Amino acid sequence: MSQNRYSIPWGPLASLVLLAILPFLLAEFIAESRITPYWTGLHFNEWLGMLWTGLAYYATALLVTMVIHAALSTQPQTDEDSERIRKGRLTLFHLLATLATSTLIYYFLQGDVLPKLQGDLNLAHRTSLVIVAIVWALQRFDAFAFAPTVIGSLGAVVGSALLMQVYSLTLAVRTFGFETALDSTLQFLAIIFGLSVAASVVGSRKPSWGTRAGVALCWIAIAYPVYKQTDADHKSSQREIVGPNVLMITADTMRADYLSVYGGDVETPVLEGLAAKGAKFQKAISLAPWTVPAFDGMFSSKFPPSVDPNLPLKVRDKQLTLYGQIGSYWLGQDKKSIVRRMRDKGYDANAIIGNFAMRKESWLLDDFNTYYVLLPLLETYHGPFQRSPFLSTALRGLSPSLYLARPFDNTRAVTEYAMSLLRYRDSERFFFWVHYFDPHTPYDPPPEYRTRSGPFEFLGIRSKAGELSEHDYVRSLYSGEIRYVDHEVGRVLETLKETGLEENTYVIFASDHGEEFWDHGAFGHGHSVYNELLHVPLIMTGPGIPVQTVSKPVSMIDFAPTLAEWVDVPEDAEWRGKSWASSLRAAKFDMKIEPIFSQATGRLPPPPEPLQSVIFRSTKMIYGMESGTYRMFDLFKDPGEKVNIVSSRKVMSTQLREDLDDWSASFPVTFGAFANQGKVLEPDLETLENLKTLGYLPEDTPEDTP
Repeated sequence: MSQNRYSIPWGPLASLVLLAILPFLLAEFIAESRITPYWTGLHFNEWLGMLWTGLAYYATALLVTMVIHAALSTQPQTDEDSERIRKGRLTLFHLLATLATSTLIYYFLQGDVLPKLQGDLNLAHRTSLVIVAIVWALQRFDAFAFAPTVIGSLGAVVGSALLMQVYSLTLAVRTFGFETALDSTLQFLAIIFGLSVAASVVGSRKPSWGTRAGVALCWIAIAYPVYKQTDADHKSSQREIVGPNVLMITADTMRADYLSVYGGDVETPVLEGLAAKGAKFQKAISLAPWTVPAFDGMFSSKFPPSVDPNLPLKVRDKQLTLYGQIGSYWLGQDKKSIVRRMRDKGYDANAIIGNFAMRKESWLLDDFNTYYVLLPLLETYHGPFQRSPFLSTALRGLSPSLYLARPFDNTRAVTEYAMSLLRYRDSERFFFWVHYFDPHTPYDPPPEYRTRSGPFEFLGIRSKAGELSEHDYVRSLYSGEIRYVDHEVGRVLETLKETGLEENTYVIFASDHGEEFWDHGAFGHGHSVYNELLHVPLIMTGPGIPVQTVSKPVSMIDFAPTLAEWVDVPEDAEWRGKSWASSLRAAKFDMKIEPIFSQATGRLPPPPEPLQSVIFRSTKMIYGMESGTYRMFDLFKDPGEKVNIVSSRKVMSTQLREDLDDWSASFPVTFGAFANQGKVLEPDLETLENLKTLGYLPEDTPEDTP
């Protein structure tokens, strides 16, 4: 007897169709697909969402290969040959589908994955190929029946995804090192292979109870590591809580006067709740109006130098790349940052930093056990089936106009990493620095945090023609970014609470600088020292800090000494700041009022002269380092800094000028001072390009621009 056409197995096909549809439906209920470079820190239900998506890839690839074969197979065969070939080909199709699935996962990940995890991705891909090769070889020697081969192939797909997660957790987030990560990975690989072998035993017609028990143990063995890795309560309950710990959360470009916690119009319920537990500083002043010098000064308790006056803009731009090259100045004679001092005390120090501008500040970052500097400018695509990577990528290839390129959700990525750092910490004492790039441009808050629609969906780092004329809409996008960051900070704080660490942890929330929205005729930051750029939020809570509002002006120069006293590490004699710790504990902020200094202006917008400022009590003076001009404001009567009173308050004007002169003489006030000391500082061209990409510098400046 013969048959003229290959018989399609409609029963298995129907099951596969159901298997293909169900995961996609379930994936729609997941916030977004978890096939991203940010897998660490997920709960068990989030893992399931990721695995369902992986299974959908597999089912789709398998279905396509089977249908293609059914359509093309027309050669007459005997029943015996037909059955033999059918089994062999179907097994081959499963293996081809497995290869296709693994390649798809690799393809979707490799474009966006961070350099640190690129090795993990490559290893997982190669591992899945090895598993497929082993399964195929065993099948050729009749070691596997068809059904067990399906299970084995599925094990290869799912196992490769889990393998990547385990590897990244042990190597990227944890600090155990390469050998421990490799050991964990090999153990997990052995479990996956054992599961495939056990499946072939189950395929026998009459498996014994011992065989069934062995298979059950294999499934438990593969499930237990997942449970253990994702159960935060299990992790935290195994540790004796000592400390105190420090969780520092900072948001880029967040001006204080917009926040409801500071009387602004933008709702920030999480920050309000945080302030209700500790100290809120009403008048915290940044050391600089842009990120790099602001953070360098905070962590070093040193004043950041300024670019030199009266230089061509091309030369001045290059000077802005030098902050990472003056590590000897930031660290002082003992060459120890506050982070290194904490590590010497037994702290586990980790950082997740959303602003790529900090990437070259190695004098600080290299002292952390582990740190990540995220790429904030990755693009994602919004359109049909955007939560299903397989379908959306295929549709985008067929019709690119269906999809809109949008900024990557850097804020969510920072939150995922921060949550994983808290759940999988390696020490009883930790210092975690979590820095959000938002509400920095691009302004693209999720829909639920927007209050109005406008002529464009988002404002990019480099705005397009006409966009900045929509003042109210631009402000509303910025406000939406603040709401989003507030919500994400709440997720991090909730994770801290879940792990049982809240009562023994100092929590700091702050910003590096603010943002101008045409308050003085310009948009952005880095270009002036008005308070819309210098006045930042600062909230501190933790053991022994009673609820209080600090109304006196304070400088972020005091951050490092305060942190040092909290965690009982020695101060550096060269630090310029003083600790607030004792005053905060006493609920009576009796620190002596000192002049507060800021400088280190950048370049945009428009090209300004280097500026300095000093605030004493409620009076502020701004000095132009090229023009030699002074402006002075009464911040109590004129908080918007509109009325120059320098000529009417001569006594105070003289005092503040003297304060600025004495301060400028007390440290290398410009980069030229380092050259005068015989130090050679070469501009970093990579940093220069990074600053241009992030919008801190124009894309091109003529060489002879004065």
